[in-house]
Amino acid sequence: MNIMTEPTRREMDRILEIEGICFNHPWTEGQLLSEMYSGDAIFLAYEENGGIAGYCNFHLAGDQAEMYKVAVHPDFRRRGIAEAMILAGFGWAEEKNCTSIFLEVRCSNSPAIALYEKLGFKPAGRRKNYYDCPREDGIIMEKGVTKNDNSLC
Repeated sequence: MNIMTEPTRREMDRILEIEGICFNHPWTEGQLLSEMYSGDAIFLAYEENGGIAGYCNFHLAGDQAEMYKVAVHPDFRRRGIAEAMILAGFGWAEEKNCTSIFLEVRCSNSPAIALYEKLGFKPAGRRKNYYDCPREDGIIMEKGVTKNDNSLC
């Protein structure tokens, strides 16, 4: 297993497959490539057995980072892959001198919320009817970043 910080164009078919499985409104290839090669973002892919098992990305906005995506193929879930990628993203946010990290999650996504809480995220707001298929609220979660060590507060 290996976390790649810059997946290549060759991995895009697998990333698009995972995107389509994991999200009701999957991003296009162009949107994903834009994030992969943005100077204000990090795009991480988790490789296992020679293939991509999952990916995530964080985007910089001033002194804050936002986790836009985290997705793991169903065949590889419950193995700590999402957590490993998120922790790698925390390291990137610290290097970028971020003061906090934000994410948004469906209010019904209990497994994701449990993981984010385990990693220290706390609810910071709610977006009414943000998601559709089904329509539901989005929970905004936040975690502070501690400088000069590998932990976050």
